Amino acid sequence: MPALVPTILASLFAASLLAGGDLWAQDAIGNGGSVPQTTEDNSTSAADAEVRALVLQLSSPDFAARNAARAGLLKVDESALTVLTEAAKTADGETQNQLKVIVEKLQGRFFDAPLKTFLANPTRENAAALPGWTRINELVRSEESALFVFREMLEAEPSLFTTVRFNRSGLPPVLLERSSVTERLMKLDSEQFPVASVLALMVIGTEPGIRLTGATQSNINAALSHPQFQRLVKDGIHASAIAAITENWLLREHSVLDAELLFAMKLDSPAGIELSRRVLKARRTGPVECWALLTLGKLNDMESLALIEASLNSKGRFWPMRGQSVQNAMPGSTFAADYHVQASDVALAVALHLRGESPDTAGLKVARSEETLFQPHSLGFNSEEERTKAIEAYRSKYPALDAQ
Repeated sequence: MPALVPTILASLFAASLLAGGDLWAQDAIGNGGSVPQTTEDNSTSAADAEVRALVLQLSSPDFAARNAARAGLLKVDESALTVLTEAAKTADGETQNQLKVIVEKLQGRFFDAPLKTFLANPTRENAAALPGWTRINELVRSEESALFVFREMLEAEPSLFTTVRFNRSGLPPVLLERSSVTERLMKLDSEQFPVASVLALMVIGTEPGIRLTGATQSNINAALSHPQFQRLVKDGIHASAIAAITENWLLREHSVLDAELLFAMKLDSPAGIELSRRVLKARRTGPVECWALLTLGKLNDMESLALIEASLNSKGRFWPMRGQSVQNAMPGSTFAADYHVQASDVALAVALHLRGESPDTAGLKVARSEETLFQPHSLGFNSEEERTKAIEAYRSKYPALDAQ
């Protein structure tokens, strides 16, 4: 497979998104579980046995027999690749070398050739022969955009797609390595932002059954706070396609992170509602609870009011961090020494906002924010007495709802 240069291709992709062009898509691969043996299973076993016999024949002392085995192995179908790959790991000497060459040639036949065809003529029919297309096509509503994005992803991250196709169990370390490289590229130059690589990682990282390390998720999530990526999601030519892929990434099964909620708030992403509800239903505490509350307020999710009001009992510290004084956190501020912000304060401000009231009516001198609804440091009370009085007044006015 020819070596491709992700940096240059991703840069061209980012430029085309802003100036014109189109986007991509991906496919779900592999099924778990077991099924009763069928005639097809028996024929597969027989085919595997034939492949193993040809592998053994590669070690024959007879030159003609070895050549015949090599020719036979080069004609097998894609299902034989697993057997050949495993055999290459345990074979010795020249046999191992020959098996590696055969596997490379077969992968070229099953992936490189269809890839070359698609890159030369990016049609739906040619895309269907490659791993990833079905998934991307599901996520991106515009076929034109889906084909464009798919093409850029394949060019930027061919190793990810070959691993998906031929060595699915080997995806986690490849995802970690490629996400590390991509995260480093994000730091170099905003004009060289590797958007194609980021989206490929997001799509393949949400493949069924794939378990990502914390480092891999952190590397990919670095894109969420990058101004160039945010601009592409909001104003790029293919903003809707990038947003769809990003939302699919955000909604994967995982423990919600602060950065994801901040991204959802800033970009008004509908995924923020689901993420925030997950946090509150799980009774998670700390900053993530407060960011979830603010996200629901920013997105005006009145349906989550009961969940928000349940946090009126939460004492989780938000600002300043525990162990840090107000003056250290904000030198020159006029806040009292005991002033701090906790989850119940954020819940109160958000609940009042959703009910059409200003938090000022509860004694909260809040500062507004276009990105996070309210500035976090402005949501607290100077004393526990003030806090208790404000929450009791709210509960007296608005009887508690049942959190679902």
